[in-house]
Amino acid sequence: MDSYTQKGGSPNFPVLTKDGRIVSSLAESQVLEKLPVAAFDYVFVDPAICEDAKNWLLTNRKEIIAFKGEVE
Repeated sequence: MDSYTQKGGSPNFPVLTKDGRIVSSLAESQVLEKLPVAAFDYVFVDPAICEDAKNWLLTNRKEIIAFKGEVE
């Protein structure tokens, strides 16, 4: 099992407005300011233990997919 949690804050990049100004993406979008932190988990299984892995998944599924909040 391997995990990745996004580091840093909301994506901040330059945006060209209709009137030609260049502004921060966060200044233009309330949605971007409130994006949740991205987190990914991977489970890699050797085919030789596939049945054991299925049983492990059934036992641990709720814990694996539970939202754990922001990790510091």
